[in-house]
Amino acid sequence: MSNPYAAFCEDFYVNMRLGSQLSLPHSRDTLLHLFERVQKTYPSMTRFRKSDSGEFNLEEDRSSHSYRWMSVESKRLSSGHVNPDSVEESLKVHQLLLEMAPCHLGLSPIEIDYLDVLFGFDLGFGGNHDEIIAESLFPECHFSMKSNRWVAEPNLVTFDVHWKRAKNIALSLRGNPEEFQHSELLAIKPGMGGYSECTITHVGQLAAAASYVSRAAEIRRRGRNRTPKRPVTSEKNI
Repeated sequence: MSNPYAAFCEDFYVNMRLGSQLSLPHSRDTLLHLFERVQKTYPSMTRFRKSDSGEFNLEEDRSSHSYRWMSVESKRLSSGHVNPDSVEESLKVHQLLLEMAPCHLGLSPIEIDYLDVLFGFDLGFGGNHDEIIAESLFPECHFSMKSNRWVAEPNLVTFDVHWKRAKNIALSLRGNPEEFQHSELLAIKPGMGGYSECTITHVGQLAAAASYVSRAAEIRRRGRNRTPKRPVTSEKNI
């Protein structure tokens, strides 16, 4: 059986996402040439479809235990391998897409916005999945559901997982925007009642989000009488 982690999880997969700051070509000939080249390496990738959002997909039979897939969106290329025989085997489809993108889609290194690699493990669980995520990310906090959002006690962060359509995580953080060291990867804006807000849309923003949460915890410890100011980072020559 495929899946080197079958003893620990129901499904294991490795996904790759390459984001561009410019729109990718979506002409008929360009897409067909790209997917036909993929089929020469993986003849079983025969299912071609277009979604309502304009995303083009080429994939193997999803009813199989192990399958590959590839997609071209407006500004993003994605690929994945579900339940591969090995991690090394799963990387081959990603390598193929990255090697073909410059010549088939005219992709240039100068326009690359981000490159994400996701190792996924699907574990069977009968409880609330959002609660498990909250407790793993913030072990020192107790989370409870209030008005469709998970709220931490002590109250320094709340989050809402959107997974049906938007597929993002909305964070509300203790403190005003000017009290945070802003990251170019994750915009932060004013929220309600002395809180700030940001929205995580891809894994490349997680480090920035973690920095914001750490800062929110510091702001809470300083209390209401703190002097609101942005943290200053400095470099020293040694």
